[in-house]
Amino acid sequence: MFKKEIFGLDVSDNSLEVFLLKRIFSRLNVKSYGRSLLEGEIVKDGIIKKPDLLSAAIKKLLLECRPRPVKTRYCIVSLPESKVYTHVFRLPPDLDNEQIKNALPFEAEKIIPFSTDQVFFDFKIISREKDYQEVFYAATEHQIIESYNKMLRQTGLVAEAFELESISTARALISLKERQEPVLIIDIGARSTNLNVFYRGAPHLSRVINAAGNHFTSVIARELKMSEQKAEELKRHSGFDPQKYEARVMFILQKEFTRIITEAKELIKYYEDEKNKKIAKVILTGGSSLTPKINEYFAENLNLKVEPGNPRIKMADGALYANALGLSMRGVEKKPFVSDINLNSISVKKMEIMPPLQEKKEWKKIYLGIGLLIFFGLILAFLIYASQKQFFIFKSQNAIYVYDETENKQNTEQEKTLVGEMEAEGDKNFVTVKNTGSYLNVRKGPGYNYEIIKKIYSGERFQLLDESSGWYLISIDENLKGWVVGEYVQKE
Repeated sequence: MFKKEIFGLDVSDNSLEVFLLKRIFSRLNVKSYGRSLLEGEIVKDGIIKKPDLLSAAIKKLLLECRPRPVKTRYCIVSLPESKVYTHVFRLPPDLDNEQIKNALPFEAEKIIPFSTDQVFFDFKIISREKDYQEVFYAATEHQIIESYNKMLRQTGLVAEAFELESISTARALISLKERQEPVLIIDIGARSTNLNVFYRGAPHLSRVINAAGNHFTSVIARELKMSEQKAEELKRHSGFDPQKYEARVMFILQKEFTRIITEAKELIKYYEDEKNKKIAKVILTGGSSLTPKINEYFAENLNLKVEPGNPRIKMADGALYANALGLSMRGVEKKPFVSDINLNSISVKKMEIMPPLQEKKEWKKIYLGIGLLIFFGLILAFLIYASQKQFFIFKSQNAIYVYDETENKQNTEQEKTLVGEMEAEGDKNFVTVKNTGSYLNVRKGPGYNYEIIKKIYSGERFQLLDESSGWYLISIDENLKGWVVGEYVQKE
């Protein structure tokens, strides 16, 4: 049987990210990805406020994913750290999984503010020592999972798993080898900053700070007496660079980041004293981690090696998709439902799908028949492929395209159209919007004083028409042209 495709769905307060991978032998290939911004309070602090609008936004994004729409209905969804309670318990070394499962509710009631019958929980053993074993525990309230599942059903989707945002992000950013040392991941989003000490496949210590990108933009706008749009542009242009904008933006950001630095230092000290292990390095991720010179700022203040969050699969805008990518990486595993923490409330129902014991013989006959049909079908398909192989590979001046016979006729026509478009472009000049963590304003003229006529986003590509004093004139469509700051686009 063919393995069903499962995409990663990252729902945050300000944006949606979708990522779908396809495994070809041991190699992971990007099949589809997309991102859209959420305006208003559709989601607030991880709580779905307007399920109808969120459902519509997800449907729209799935259709607009590049290079092809996402058609599978199965997904893995992350939960925000602020809505999940976690703890690492030390339990007797001789307890098996069933005994741990029965013991954890009693242990958990000592640390979570709810009765254990009000939460869904899961656990995994992360280390075994002579005198104890360490068990990572995660739990979230019933109403959180039920609200997400209800919205997904409305959208026509099925959640294979719900997991922690910190785990999926770490999966995308940290290799298996690097997981053998403690790493501090600082995820600076739009509304909150998450600090997680990640070690041996689990977050050992976490902290959520209610200060992030949107707050920093508002403070810059207030201090410099300008609009939030202009403040956002300045933040992305100047950041912590002392050479930009007379260092005024840098001084504001340094003051606002003091709390994050203080919390990070306390977290590092507590972990190193408690566990007697040193933090190996710091990884910065999230949209605001793209702020200029931010790596140098953290390295200087934390006295640790600081790296940008570069996903293990290289692509444009990788930092923005880290969480969704990590979810999708779980989706291509052999048993994504049980391969890591899963807080989905329908787990019991899923396990009941297996046939009863007395029916196994009848099911074996059915499976054998299906297996034989598939076997002979594959032989027939191979013979057809071998005789018509020349139709699956064609060349053009610009590229070589290899048809994927599992894709439908519509995708084949799209690829042919793409070749025609590439040939028609000829010697035209194009620019691609850089990975900025937000949108880029298009203005009527080459300067900040001109009216904003449109917003464009990271990864979008436009024809370059003219240049003037560091500004580029681009063609949005047949009827609309506008100017953008040259620093935020990459000329091809």
